[in-house]
Formats: sequence, structure tokens, C-alpha cells
Amino acid sequence: MLKKITLVSNNICYGPEPEIGSEVEQRLTVNAKGGVWFSGYTYNRDFGHFPVGRKVQKKIPSETAEKLLEDILHYFENNEAYFITDVGGYDLTLFFDDKTTEAISGPLLCENKELQKICDYARDTIGIDGMFMFDGN
Repeated sequence: MLKKITLVSNNICYGPEPEIGSEVEQRLTVNAKGGVWFSGYTYNRDFGHFPVGRKVQKKIPSETAEKLLEDILHYFENNEAYFITDVGGYDLTLFFDDKTTEAISGPLLCENKELQKICDYARDTIGIDGMFMFDGN
């Protein structure tokens, strides 16, 4: 069973340089008990070493968290991640009860309706403004 996920989404791409202070990376951890930890990191021209711009820790209903984890697990069990250049990316780590982990990476671009529904559900239920998730929206 999936115990928690950690999603690192980075929206820096090969396009124009982000503005100093704009949020360029986010880390979201959700566990099956409803614990949510979110950090947003800002651009400062020191690539890979972004200062924390905001932090949120909150609790959502465990049923909501379990559904989100189940939907994410189901999606990635049945779909392969792919890569696209010139867009940001995500790194997802799945943590299971048996202490195993699985790492999945992909582009910060969502062309799949099922994954888009997961992003929308997470944004609606977690309630943190501006989460990049898997699509960068």
C-alpha cells in the first residue's frame, strides 16, 4: 500500500530566465494520514540552490489523502512517464508500507485527462494556491 508521496516540481526550462524572486520549484509531501507539507522555492540566479519563499503545513481528511494517493498510484501503474525538452519537470517518489520506494520523472506538461483530474483534485482538496503539481498550472 502507498504510504506517502513526495513531488518535486520545477518550472525552469530553456526559455527566458525567470524573474528574481519568482517561484520556480515546489516540494509537496502528502501522507495517507492526511499530513501535507509544501515548500515553494524562489529564483535567485543560483541554479539548484533556491531559497524558501513559502512553507505550508496542514492536515486534510485521511480519506481525501488516501484517494489522492490511490489515484496517483493507479495512474503511474498504468501509464509510462515520458520526457519533453524545453519545459520544466517533476520528480515523484512513491513510498510504500513495505519500506520500498519508486521514483518517477516526467515533464511539467499534462496532455492526459486522467492526470489532469488528479492535479485538479489535489489543488481543490489541498487548497494551496499555485501548486505546479504534474502540469505546472
